[in-house]
Amino acid sequence: MERPRAHGGDENVVLTGYIRRIDKLIMTRGNALLAPYGLTMPQAVIVWYLDRHHDEPVYQRQLEAELELKSPTVTAMIKTLVKNGVVQRTREEHDGRYFRITLTEKGQGLVEPSVAALRNANAIYSNVLTPSEFAQLEALFVKILEGNSQEE
Repeated sequence: MERPRAHGGDENVVLTGYIRRIDKLIMTRGNALLAPYGLTMPQAVIVWYLDRHHDEPVYQRQLEAELELKSPTVTAMIKTLVKNGVVQRTREEHDGRYFRITLTEKGQGLVEPSVAALRNANAIYSNVLTPSEFAQLEALFVKILEGNSQEE
């Protein structure tokens, strides 16, 4: 791969291009692995999240925060997952405005392939970085996110 050259302050633009390409690589790899199961990467994250939090109520707002997506986008994903029999929405008795989201039996069967696809797609880091480099990259990502948290 040819490295783009940064000229006079273009370093951020070049770095943003790398980040975008890495994200696309992860999404493409993950979506290909999940296609046989009828899932996408964001849907696999929902399956993973619901499995990890199966012993507590999970509502759409939590999924929006986890995925960092807006309500209409998550609503559409949940509707698709309900239609495909992966999750169910159950109205809360104590407050009818809330719907608890849980995995169906079919959804529980998709946990393992979802987690495997998420790990495999994200292995683009561990395939080329040493554990020390990986830790350094993670620390840099955290530093960037924490340093810009006031902009969210």
